[in-house]
Amino acid sequence: MKNRISKITKEMEEAVLRSGYLLEQEVDNFLRKNGYLTTPIYTFQKPNGEIREIDILGESPVLISKKGDFEFVSLKLLVEVKNVSPVICFTRKPIVPIRCFVGDLQFSGMPKNIWNKRNEGIDLLDFLNVEKFHHYYKKEKVSSQLCVISEKHKAQKDEPHYIASHRFGGERNLYEELVSPLVDGIIYLKEEDEEEWEFDPKKEPINLNFYYPVVVVTDLFEYYIDAKNPHYKKVHQVNFLRMHKAQEISGELLRIDICDENGFKQLVGKINDEFEVIIKRIKNKRSLFRESALKDAKEKYLEQRKMKTKKKG
Repeated sequence: MKNRISKITKEMEEAVLRSGYLLEQEVDNFLRKNGYLTTPIYTFQKPNGEIREIDILGESPVLISKKGDFEFVSLKLLVEVKNVSPVICFTRKPIVPIRCFVGDLQFSGMPKNIWNKRNEGIDLLDFLNVEKFHHYYKKEKVSSQLCVISEKHKAQKDEPHYIASHRFGGERNLYEELVSPLVDGIIYLKEEDEEEWEFDPKKEPINLNFYYPVVVVTDLFEYYIDAKNPHYKKVHQVNFLRMHKAQEISGELLRIDICDENGFKQLVGKINDEFEVIIKRIKNKRSLFRESALKDAKEKYLEQRKMKTKKKG
């Protein structure tokens, strides 16, 4: 056969390096070494039939029940990895570092509310007091706008050689390839996890999933707008907010962590520590969580029966 390739040339190696495949492998290997179950190129279908994919889905389920039960609390990382550089995030201080201003920690499952003796339902995240320990709610700078600097290959004389925009690699869009898949992925996973979970009061009253959308890029810079003398600073991680109007996402703000490779490794350690706090708080109040899950689940079950009866009628 003609044109058979006998070896990978240096130019070919550089093409693989530019593509980002090796960076994806590094991220995936790091997650597996830290105990995560990973699915590279996690593919799913949107309600309109469009096929989407996330570069890596990392899962870390924890069994919190006693022998014979199947009560799980799961940590799920949705990771988009792109070999783009430099990415610049424009940051400023949030008005107040609380959930309604800096985005919610996304979750699904039961219980969604914790019911006290007065039959008052307390939102799960409020009950866990996430604003006291979670990195989303620290007094840190937040970004809602980013760009990538790319070189103009056909720049004319006296024209700028670089351009800052959402475009990279030709017509590829930074938001469409980094942010949109994470938004769609969280919506899909939340619906999927809710549908797959079946109410079993004897074995599985507690079943919770916490979702973390993360972007990993090659080189990351921050431009702090509120500084007296703003300048570009190379950083490892930026807190990013995406305004998103959808019923499936609680609130309109979706929180995303944008990192380089070193920042991702630091972030995973931070997330793991936070997840341990969540697990500990659930275990310490396990009986209350079970009772609340049963109450929530029964109401959900009755609502589903009503819907089915209406459809049949």
